[in-house]
Parts: sequence; C-alpha cells; structure tokens
Amino acid sequence: MPIWLVRADQNAGDVDGIIRTARLVLDEPKLENLRTYEDKPALREAMTANGVDEGELRDRSDGVWRFFQKLQRNESVLLPVDDGARFLLGQIESDYHYLGEAEPQHRHARQVFWRRPALEVSELPAGVGELMDRGKPLANLRPVELENQIYEIFEEKTQTGFVKDGMAPEEVKA
Repeated sequence: MPIWLVRADQNAGDVDGIIRTARLVLDEPKLENLRTYEDKPALREAMTANGVDEGELRDRSDGVWRFFQKLQRNESVLLPVDDGARFLLGQIESDYHYLGEAEPQHRHARQVFWRRPALEVSELPAGVGELMDRGKPLANLRPVELENQIYEIFEEKTQTGFVKDGMAPEEVKA
C-alpha cells in the first residue's frame, strides 16, 4: 500500500487535536467543493482566479488534485507535526468530503485512523526528509523499500496501533 507524504503546513494543530479530529484536511479555503471542478485545468483556472501565484500553481494544484482524486481508502499518509519535528502515520478511511459548515481551512477533508505516538523525524529514514525539502504538498513516497522501512519503524515503535476518534482500538465502542 502506498504512503503519501503531506507537507507540514497542511494540517496545523497539536498532535492530540489532529488525532481527535480523525481527519486529514486540505487548507485551500478559497476553493469550493472539489467535485465542482471537472478536471485539473478547471481546478488550475479557479486557483489562478483565487490569486495563486503562477510559480506555485502547478505544485499546489497537483497536490489538491491528488488529495481529491488519487488518495484511496486504505492507503497511508505520513503527516509532519510540530513544525516537521515529528510524524504521524494514518490510514485513509474515506473518500473526499466537503464540509461546507466547517471553518474555511477545514472544509476539504478525509477521515483518517492515526497511529500513536508520533515519531521523531530522526527515527525515520533519511529519504523522508529529502522529500519534505522538495516542497510538494502531497507526494507519493518511493521507492517501495522506503515505504516498507516506515511501516516497520511504526510497527516497532507504536504500541496502540491505529486510533479512531482519538481512542485506541480497545477503547472504541462497537
């Protein structure tokens, strides 16, 4: 299963708050429901109209499109927290949702089961830091060996497994 690396500035907040919300959000408050954009060129046109600089348009629109179209249920996301000092690993549990009543920066979302605890960046393979430096909002980790190393590290270091709504599996009510 692929692991997607999310840029640190995409999900502001403390680790416990992120785990409690059980969401991954896309901070693009000026965009309407992403389902209204027929294709990537239509999305880019809307982003240009919203004032996105031409220099960052391609990477940003690619990240939005990946969040909307490419992320699949059961794939994993690696989310930098605490200004990139630690990382959470989560599993995507839903398709894209537009939450029209939410605060603008939280309207584009996917449900995620997060693993606890967050791991220090020094505990992860060097390739993760290199990908963070490339500046893509949402990037697929490659090669597969890097994905496997990350899964192994989280299995070894985490005790509670995936959490749902901020609770460990044994705390989740059926």
